[in-house]
Amino acid sequence: MLSRNLSIKSLMLSSILCSVLMIENASAQSVFSQADQDNNNVIDREEFRDHMMETFYHADQDKDGHLSEDELSALNAKRLQSTDSDEDGSVSLNEFLNATGADFNTADKNNDDNLAESEL
Repeated sequence: MLSRNLSIKSLMLSSILCSVLMIENASAQSVFSQADQDNNNVIDREEFRDHMMETFYHADQDKDGHLSEDELSALNAKRLQSTDSDEDGSVSLNEFLNATGADFNTADKNNDDNLAESEL
């Protein structure tokens, strides 16, 4: 079951990266290359956070600083609705970054604070 959860979270990370990069039908390799800003063959925590912030702001269509259920659905990130820690009915940037940061930690199998393509 743990392996399945890791695969689901890895798929979620890839999906979010595809969304932020606005690449439809992109291969995992091309998404990875776009996210790897310094071309060192890993996505470090800062690169990941930068992309997650871009994702959030891109998905926040009404620019209210929160992702509604509809905005999360459009992002294919409906599971993040459960990260609404203040239970206000939407996901703030902080809540979004906490959730995606936890996903980064899960995907970082060797705990080196970098995501290699093989970890996705």
